[in-house]
Amino acid sequence: MSITPDGSPVELYVRLRPAGEPELIASVLPPGASVLELGCGTGRIADALAALGHPTTGVDQSAAMLAHVGRATPVQADIEDLDLGRRFNAVVLASHLVNTADPAQRRAFLATCARHVDPRGVVVVERHDPAWAAQVDDGPLGERDGVRFALEGVMRNGDRLSATSVYVIDGRELWHRWTAQILDDAALDRELAAVGLARVRFLDPEATWVMCAIP
Repeated sequence: MSITPDGSPVELYVRLRPAGEPELIASVLPPGASVLELGCGTGRIADALAALGHPTTGVDQSAAMLAHVGRATPVQADIEDLDLGRRFNAVVLASHLVNTADPAQRRAFLATCARHVDPRGVVVVERHDPAWAAQVDDGPLGERDGVRFALEGVMRNGDRLSATSVYVIDGRELWHRWTAQILDDAALDRELAAVGLARVRFLDPEATWVMCAIP
């Protein structure tokens, strides 16, 4: 079983299908808009955006993840120092990468977004819902695409949340221990401003998908 450098099990992401994310992102894009997804994994979102008519480039550091990308153009690279020498109508930073516990890495992720978005384009960022982070505890989270999800060992330290995600696939358990920096609206705005971006609006009722732009 392949595990990415950040501990993500590749098999999990091969199983998961889009759950409305591509349509949500596409709703703020003009027809045919070019998209760069940073941390695209197996192409769950990137391939679906390409299928919706958006030429999409997907970047990930994991060759095992990128091997499953179909419609999108895969690029194996680290996000932090990426420079493709072009700009896109939209840049997507999903998978809660903005919640990395490393402040320098978070700033580098967002700087790469700003470096690659057209001045009239949009950046779409997925963050952990601060309200969810404040109340979630050990226990099951539900089932999706034949995968059962649960959290174990939930711990809070100020605005940091740590837990082990447990995934049950065909009776087998996969684990991923992680720590996230939870960003409320003010903290998110500060991070965006530091790289020359500004929050425009949230795209979902839970305020987890954030549309940003160069002001």
